[in-house]
Amino acid sequence: MSAIIQTNKDFEVFFRENFPSVYAFMKRYTGDDELAADLAQETFIRVYERRDEIVSVDCTSFLLESL
Repeated sequence: MSAIIQTNKDFEVFFRENFPSVYAFMKRYTGDDELAADLAQETFIRVYERRDEIVSVDCTSFLLESL
């Protein structure tokens, strides 16, 4: 199985499609805008660092594992 994020463009698309929901989840979790934005950013940094390993995405379980 090949990675779903193979290029920087793939990551950019993934980020744009998923950042709003990740941020909203973090906002509900923390109740703080700035902290939610920081946590969402850290989540996507982890995704980027592990992009070669990611073959499918289940955002809910990934988010819970990232916390």
